[in-house]
Amino acid sequence: YKQQLPSKGIFRATVQAMSKCISGWSFPSSAPWWQTLRDKKDLNVKATQALADDPSEPLNYYAAFKPIVPFITKDTYVVSEGANTMDIGRTMLPNFLPRHRLDAGTFGTMGLGPGFAIATALYVKRFDPGAKVVCVEGDSAFGFSGMEMETIVRYKLPIVTVIINNNGIYSGFESELYKDILEGEEPS
Repeated sequence: YKQQLPSKGIFRATVQAMSKCISGWSFPSSAPWWQTLRDKKDLNVKATQALADDPSEPLNYYAAFKPIVPFITKDTYVVSEGANTMDIGRTMLPNFLPRHRLDAGTFGTMGLGPGFAIATALYVKRFDPGAKVVCVEGDSAFGFSGMEMETIVRYKLPIVTVIINNNGIYSGFESELYKDILEGEEPS
């Protein structure tokens, strides 16, 4: 993309002036760009659905998340943490309202999931009593602050915790090693 005209000025004033100039204009929904975007979205939906429907072992994240999805309602707060668990959870675990998803962010720190869930549950108990809190953790992330389960139980906090065991950070065991373990052979 080559800039046609230089733009320089105070950001807010510049954006307001530009908005005024293009007021009422929108990118036509019949444009090839939109169709390309729709086609890519459809391919992603099909690929994700195929993964979610695949029960083979070891279970993939999409298939692991699939049975959780029906329990997430409009008033559910989703707390998610752990490399792939969090990243794929953003795709598979819906949130319907603003401020109803808490996670470590792009460059986040592992170990904050249970703490976020506790803070959310305390908020829910006082200000949103009909809401649910679902905390989905990867096994490694859970290892950083799993002792917070004691706090959750002691204070009878309304949190459902799901731990995804992928045997470590990112991919866990290679398929061959996983097969050897299942067959009882000595891993090499």
